[in-house]
Amino acid sequence: MIFTSDSQLQSYGRTQGTYLTGELRVMHDVAALTAELTDMAAADHRSAVHANSDEPAEQLA
Repeated sequence: MIFTSDSQLQSYGRTQGTYLTGELRVMHDVAALTAELTDMAAADHRSAVHANSDEPAEQLA
């Protein structure tokens, strides 16, 4: 399960009968890391458009 906000994490913890602060924080951190890595991969993909070009100037752009 992926949570997009702290309030969703807290709500989930309450509905499960406990407030799982540590576990929920880890889940939140993993979700944030996933988003950051996805953004980094997208940026790499955008910057690599001309990486295999025959033109050296385009390879360096």
